[in-house]
Amino acid sequence: MHKLLPLFVLLLLVLLAPLARAGVRIETVTTKDGKSMQTVLSLEGKKLRMEHSDPANPGASPGTSPNPSGTAIFDGERLLVLSPASKSYSELTLADLKAQLAKIEAMRSQLPPAAQAELDKRSTPPRFTFERTAGGDTLAGFKCQNYLLQRDGHPHGTACLAAWASGAVRKEDLGPIQTLMQSMSALTRLAAPGELPMTDIDQWPGWALSLKDESGQETLRTTAVRRGALPASLFSPPADYVKSAGGLGGLGMSAAPPQHHPAPASAPQ
Repeated sequence: MHKLLPLFVLLLLVLLAPLARAGVRIETVTTKDGKSMQTVLSLEGKKLRMEHSDPANPGASPGTSPNPSGTAIFDGERLLVLSPASKSYSELTLADLKAQLAKIEAMRSQLPPAAQAELDKRSTPPRFTFERTAGGDTLAGFKCQNYLLQRDGHPHGTACLAAWASGAVRKEDLGPIQTLMQSMSALTRLAAPGELPMTDIDQWPGWALSLKDESGQETLRTTAVRRGALPASLFSPPADYVKSAGGLGGLGMSAAPPQHHPAPASAPQ
């Protein structure tokens, strides 16, 4: 029996190895003001990659986003934003990001109280609550349950959510999102188009396979969820990309202090 134990352990490790490496690729299409945007979110271990592109672009190739208009990578230590036009990328480590956000917070503290309050309001993520209702659907191969959705206490349409236990998207998949959000929670939030905030998504009853506004128009649909090992190349810049000096500016954020423009004396305060 003892002689068989090492063989059993080896067999167990072989069987579990694919599970340890497995990731998930989530494809969504969001629609706002008649315009659509495709988002491809790849998650594996401590890493994530998010791509935005136009789903109607004829240049699409199987398994890739058509001409990504925006691609961000988080490899567990660095936040990278790729610029296909210049074949370059901006990079911030978590330590760099923390230091940069601390500088911005110091600048914010110098603003008038009214301006500070406005910035606080803008950077506070919305709070969603859910009321389960009858019915559901099967989307992207997974069943979802209907919910009435409220945002900050006000009606905000409906959601069809796939329970975390369904295997579509699991809470443990969201680890890299939570790590990144904790590092950026001072002044920003990561959210996909279509009002799907990433700050507290793990507090939802499940992953949104569909979101509809109050008029019944669909604003988000998850079109595919695929599990399996993801190429390591997804989580690093292409070999022909060069690193650019960007800091927060290269990531679409400015290190300059927010501007406060006082109202004219004749304007009502």
